[in-house]
Amino acid sequence: MEDIDLTAAAERYAKTLREIAGSPPTLDLVHLGLGPEGHTASLVPDDPVLGITDMTVAQTGEYRDRRRMTLTYPVLHHGRRIIWVVTGSDKARILPRLQAGDHAIPAGRVCAYWEFLEFELPVLSEAYEPWRRCIDTFLAPPEDVCPLDDGPVVPLPKYRVQPRSLVILFAKMRTDAAHP
Repeated sequence: MEDIDLTAAAERYAKTLREIAGSPPTLDLVHLGLGPEGHTASLVPDDPVLGITDMTVAQTGEYRDRRRMTLTYPVLHHGRRIIWVVTGSDKARILPRLQAGDHAIPAGRVCAYWEFLEFELPVLSEAYEPWRRCIDTFLAPPEDVCPLDDGPVVPLPKYRVQPRSLVILFAKMRTDAAHP
C-alpha cells in the first residue's frame, strides 16, 4: 500500500471489508504465512497493533523500515477457516510454537479452527498405491511423522483432522509393470 495517508487507507479498507463481509467481517478463508520470528499478516512481535481489539484494520508501527496496515486479531478470529502456508527452513524453529498456540509470538495468538475437520478422500485408480499418512501432528511420537515409503495406509473413505493439527496424506503412482 503506497497511500500517503495510511490511516485513511486503513479506514477505507475496513469500510470495504464491512460492505463485503459484514460487521464484524466474516471471511470464508483466511490465508496466512509465518515469519521466522513468528509474525503473520503484518502482526509483528512487540507492535502495539497486537492489542487492538476494536478495529478491523489498523496501521502498524515501523517494521523493516515501513509502516503497514493489517487485519487485526478480531477479523482473523472470525474467519470460517484458516490456512497456513509455511515454507523455508528458516521457519523450522518457529513452526512448533505456532502449532502449540504459543501466545508469545503473534502467529500463535491466531485461533485456528477449534473443531475437527473430516475430508472425503478421492478413490484412486489402480495406477496408484493406497493413500498413506506421512504427518499427523495430533498423534503422539513416533506415530506423528512417518517416512514416505513406510507411512500407514489410510482407510477410506474419510480422514479426520483434529483441531490445531497438521496432516499430510499422499498417494504414489505404482511403479510395477502391471500398472504402467
